[in-house]
Formats: sequence, C-alpha cells, structure tokens
Amino acid sequence: MNALVAIELKIGRFEPEHLGKVGFYLEALDRDVRKAHENPSIGLLLCASADDEVVEYALILSFAPGLGSAIPNPVA
Repeated sequence: MNALVAIELKIGRFEPEHLGKVGFYLEALDRDVRKAHENPSIGLLLCASADDEVVEYALILSFAPGLGSAIPNPVA
C-alpha cells in the first residue's frame, strides 16, 4: 500500500462536516505531497461516537458525483 494516510481523531460525536475536512486534507496531500509512484491518499476518521444513520447519509453524499463534473467547461 504505497500511499499517504491522513488520520483525524475526534473526541466527540461524528459530524458530517468532518468528512469535508478530511477530504480537504486528502486533496492537499495528493496535490502537494504525493509522489508520482504513490497511490492516492487515504483518509481515516476516528470518532468517539456516531449515529449510524448520520454516517450513512454523509458517506453517500461524499461518494456522489461532485457539482464540478456537472458544470460545462468554459467556451474559449
């Protein structure tokens, strides 16, 4: 597994915005730190507690296609 790993430890309950923060870290690692021979970075989020339904909804949204892919490229 030749990849960078970002680990986020939360002492409180899982909140959906935590995924956005981890996603930000992963994007920064992939753009600025990752070497060409390395696999994409991996994020690990550990929380003291969580509501399973909230986690499920947050994960479904995080894996949905982004708005950026729906916006057409500007015409040159």
